Amino acid sequence: MNNSIPILEINRLAKSFGAIRAADDLSLQLMRGECHAVIGPNGAGKTSLIAQVSGLLAPDSGNISFMGQKITTWPIWRRSQAGIARSFQIASIFPEFTVGENVVLSIQAQKGHSFRFFRNPQHEAQLAKLAYSVLCQVGLEAKVNARAINLSHGEQRQLELAMALAGSPSLLLLDEPMAGIGSTDSQRLVALLKALKGTVTILLVEHDMDAVFALADRITVMVYGKVIASGSPHEIRNDADVRAAYLGQMV
Repeated sequence: MNNSIPILEINRLAKSFGAIRAADDLSLQLMRGECHAVIGPNGAGKTSLIAQVSGLLAPDSGNISFMGQKITTWPIWRRSQAGIARSFQIASIFPEFTVGENVVLSIQAQKGHSFRFFRNPQHEAQLAKLAYSVLCQVGLEAKVNARAINLSHGEQRQLELAMALAGSPSLLLLDEPMAGIGSTDSQRLVALLKALKGTVTILLVEHDMDAVFALADRITVMVYGKVIASGSPHEIRNDADVRAAYLGQMV
């Protein structure tokens, strides 16, 4: 696969909610294997961008291409099967199921199977083995039989990451993965994401600047739906306009 061709290309995206512009002539490219962070103040349009790439939200105009195909009008399930997975600001897990069952459910959902497997996913030996290998990736293998509701908040974020990875996606959309977790859990999650770098392309929306600068190969800064800067972490850290608009003394 040619790594010089963008895996994700967003071209002149526009999205408004009344007078609020969540995307204002927004263009962005992600290269295969990179971690590309999108930062900006609240209301900048970051989560709306993730929602439009995942298919949860339709743009008013503009195009989104994934692996050379226009996916602007594709439904969520089709994007998922094509290799796009996302996590949410609030962990989306099945609390009454075990950790292993959560991952099995995610594997089958991403493969487009019907939800009849809710009855007995534990009986699917092959899927259980695959789920266990994914849990090993995120350090939750010891919790495979624990109920998800009994996990710590940080462990629930790890589980959600495992569920997103379950379908072996090419593009991982992460919306505030550090939200609501403490310093130790945040450091653990950063280490997990670092280990994934190069194996999956990551579009990361995050307010935790320590995490952003630890993980990102490139950073795009949004304000009021517009891109005001895009570049390497060093370039963004030293951009006067970015500091004035958002970073201030944070970096």
